[in-house]
Amino acid sequence: MKKQEKARLQPTQKSETWSMRGIEPETRTAVTIAARKAGQTVGEWCNRALRDAATERLKERVPGPTMEETLAKLAESMARQTEAAQQQNAAIVARLEAMEQREPESGRNGGGNLLGRLYGLFWRKNGWGG
Repeated sequence: MKKQEKARLQPTQKSETWSMRGIEPETRTAVTIAARKAGQTVGEWCNRALRDAATERLKERVPGPTMEETLAKLAESMARQTEAAQQQNAAIVARLEAMEQREPESGRNGGGNLLGRLYGLFWRKNGWGG
């Protein structure tokens, strides 16, 4: 961090003068009256008012979803994905069963049915069997 940046982050000394540009005349008048009523100088009143406003602003949390809301959305999403996967699996099983119904079983180890053939293909492809 540069020296100038560090200086900006450090609290200012009490004796330092601090000025603000762009303050409207109506605001200046209102601040002057409020400071008099509080029995403070304009600087004292502004110091308290600005500190209070800044502290309150820094305490504010950016509204966002609560943990419970986030977990509920996650659970809903997982449930939808699980249901979709189960439907896909059921459709695949139904198709395989329908294909097996059309294929006559023949040979040992069910070599004629689709699952048996897939099993044999897997074993041969990996060099584990005949």
